[in-house]
Amino acid sequence: MTNGRLRGATWRRLAGLLGLAGVLVLAGVSASTAAAAHQRTGLVQEGPVTSLGDCAAGSVFARATIPRRTFTASEPVTVDVVLHQLRGGTCDVAVSGGPATIGPCGVTSMKILNRAGVDVWPGSAAFSCPMLQAKLLEVVKATGSWDQFPINSTSIAPRGDYRLIVGGRLVFHIALR
Repeated sequence: MTNGRLRGATWRRLAGLLGLAGVLVLAGVSASTAAAAHQRTGLVQEGPVTSLGDCAAGSVFARATIPRRTFTASEPVTVDVVLHQLRGGTCDVAVSGGPATIGPCGVTSMKILNRAGVDVWPGSAAFSCPMLQAKLLEVVKATGSWDQFPINSTSIAPRGDYRLIVGGRLVFHIALR
């Protein structure tokens, strides 16, 4: 009888451990599945980009993320980017004294095109950037934001579909509703 109880207790512990292991495996699968789904929804884009600095073409890799594809009239369109150098050697990117940004005076470009392909932000306007400093590119985190106002306009952009382009190559399809 004692031997039978020991086996029963051992079996219950083993079943509990296997159940816990199954939950952990499923949690890992769901985390990786969620990450893959996030990538498929267009909220994450990765690839080589151009940077503001002396980096050779194709030598800077970026991972850009947006929080959602649809934005209301009252919220800024934001994008977070992590840049790092692909090839050996060194290159410098231009940064201002504060946190790294993307856009007209940032470490890489950001522009917004309307459905017709017209550059609504930043457009062709000339920008007076703050004093930029060279920073060795290892890993740079930067953020960009668009307040939904086309350049030189006092009115918010019309509701509709737009393309947000980071570094000249990473494209997000967004909607203003």
